[in-house]
Amino acid sequence: MEPDVVIYNENYLISLMAMPNNWGIFASCNLNPCINKRRPICCDQRSGCGLQDDFRTNADFYVVRPDRIPRDAFNHWDGKVGEDVEQFVSRAFRSIYAAKKEVYIWQDNKDYACRTRGSGVWHTSEVCPVLLHAWQLETPPWHTGFCDQEFPTSSRKLFMEACWNGEELDEEMSARWSQIVNFTSGMSAVSLETGITSLLRVVLFITTVGSKQHLTFLSCQAGLLNRLPRLSNADAIFSVGLQKLSVEGDNAPPKEVRRYEQLVRDWPCRRKTIRFIKNLGYQAGAVEATRIAFSSGWFDGYDWVIRMNPDVVIYNENPVFDFMERPDNWGVFAGCKPGGLCRQHSGCGLKRKDFWTHTDFNAVRPDRLPRDAFNVSGKKVHAESHATKAFQDIFSARADAYIWNQDVDRNCRIRGGGVWHTQEACPALVNAWERKTPPWYRSFCFEEVPAASGTLFKEACAGHALGQRVKQQEIFVQGGGIMPS
Repeated sequence: MEPDVVIYNENYLISLMAMPNNWGIFASCNLNPCINKRRPICCDQRSGCGLQDDFRTNADFYVVRPDRIPRDAFNHWDGKVGEDVEQFVSRAFRSIYAAKKEVYIWQDNKDYACRTRGSGVWHTSEVCPVLLHAWQLETPPWHTGFCDQEFPTSSRKLFMEACWNGEELDEEMSARWSQIVNFTSGMSAVSLETGITSLLRVVLFITTVGSKQHLTFLSCQAGLLNRLPRLSNADAIFSVGLQKLSVEGDNAPPKEVRRYEQLVRDWPCRRKTIRFIKNLGYQAGAVEATRIAFSSGWFDGYDWVIRMNPDVVIYNENPVFDFMERPDNWGVFAGCKPGGLCRQHSGCGLKRKDFWTHTDFNAVRPDRLPRDAFNVSGKKVHAESHATKAFQDIFSARADAYIWNQDVDRNCRIRGGGVWHTQEACPALVNAWERKTPPWYRSFCFEEVPAASGTLFKEACAGHALGQRVKQQEIFVQGGGIMPS
């Protein structure tokens, strides 16, 4: 590897090296046919693909078994006109290709420059301190959403590496750069330093009716929050909906009290409070929990309340704290309907009929909302549209900030901006995170990692040919051949 190649995840590489039938691990930098975005996998594993005349292997990064190539493999530079180093390296490894013992770790030559940028490997043209700084802030270019307003972009080089499609720069690309700059202008530069202890008084407000999936997160969110020093210092209020309670709530059965106390016992929050209310159902229950909390003054004395479901994971706390530390931001939202993007401080929730704010995650200053903001009128309740109306004072004041605008799956689940709402059970997501293969890595859908969970794969890769891609993933990580789709 070259000095400017960063291995940000060694697990996938080591797993391929551990297979005795793999003699070489390569990245293809072919321009044809890899340019076809519908076929990001261009060579089958162990296919001898490198024997083709038009094949070029990346020279910036490769792994080989040295006893499987002759000592003079690199002595045969014949001075062919037009032959570059990638073609020369491909010829040097012909013995591996001829034996069909090669595997391909990455084949999406996105920028036409023959640099590996996926599957745990990133070849950058940026200087090391800039990339290291982005990594330390949990905003590296290999995170999903890097190109779509998710993070502050401190380096144009990193932005271009992650987001350029290899074509001539056009108005859309220039507009994207302007949007990124506009987006980050709504954030505070001061709080981007790691290790800072926030002086904000923050409370997490978690609502649940005790579904099996929610219970897995209540028991294991402690380990996730321990990765986040500022949120670990927040308080937490849990609102639990039970069927056998009055509308306003009463004494919960002692068995249920003990059950939930045990589930959240290890949460690192400073103060934990569990409250039980009547479960009014899927949509109405979510609104009722928030109505009771605001009208009863549960958030009095706090600067910010972060409302989230148990199955919402904050994998990077920096973006939300950057927004919350700005005094001109009263609310931090995510848009959950398709359409144009909402600019910072635009009052978007006032004038856009196609806009709803997420209710699985949002953050507001409680002193900027009236206590009756969530009072429900009418028989039919829709949580997202109701929350959008409840936050009208914030939109009217143009004090709205947007952490994420992309409605990836059109099901109103936030998946970007440092926040991921999953339908998977907590242990599966924790396992992916610990193996450094979480679904918020940009190349998760393109050969990077084994799809250990079909649910996580579908969440991250909406828009791909899911059925075929899942099969390809399973075969690919086993070192098997993949038929082009």
